[in-house]
Amino acid sequence: MNTDQTKKLASISDADLREQTKEQYRAVSHMAKSLAAVHAPNLMAKSSRGALEMQCVRSSEIMDMLGDTLNAMDAVDEREDGWLAPIFVKAQKVFGMNSVLGFI
Repeated sequence: MNTDQTKKLASISDADLREQTKEQYRAVSHMAKSLAAVHAPNLMAKSSRGALEMQCVRSSEIMDMLGDTLNAMDAVDEREDGWLAPIFVKAQKVFGMNSVLGFI
């Protein structure tokens, strides 16, 4: 957090900060559900080769961003998320992704 953000946050009451945080969590949850719906595996079943290549690249970028975000929050659990490891490893080899799950 930078100095400007710290000053702005200090000027917000606890109640307003709590309400804003709650609303932002609601927004993140909604966007995550939308992202999940758009990336349902059955949606790409009839895609052309060109479309598949584009979808594969884009989804690896999204995995990279989400992996970084979840790692920063210590929200990755090997017991629940272990099945993702081989997918991340392969994507790293093909696309040179930056993020890795905390347990890989």
